Amino acid sequence: MSAERVIEVDWCQQAKSGQHISGDVFLCRKLPGAGRVVSILADGLGSGVEAATLAALTSSMAIEYVASDLDLRRSAEIVMDSGATDLP
Repeated sequence: MSAERVIEVDWCQQAKSGQHISGDVFLCRKLPGAGRVVSILADGLGSGVEAATLAALTSSMAIEYVASDLDLRRSAEIVMDSGATDLP
């Protein structure tokens, strides 16, 4: 009989006073075939819509690369080279 393992993942965000959107993004994806869970936390520079947009873009890229087993260092290099981390 094998013991079932459970991973609980939770998150909480709070926007700055007077704003409705936080500049942070949290993504979590269960990869049943690989027997793993990938979690990404991205902190957008600044706050509000611009920060949330940049954080969403970079975290979406990161979770796709990591889920596809691309080397973590290479994944980070691609995200950083994409220009998605630059503020307009």
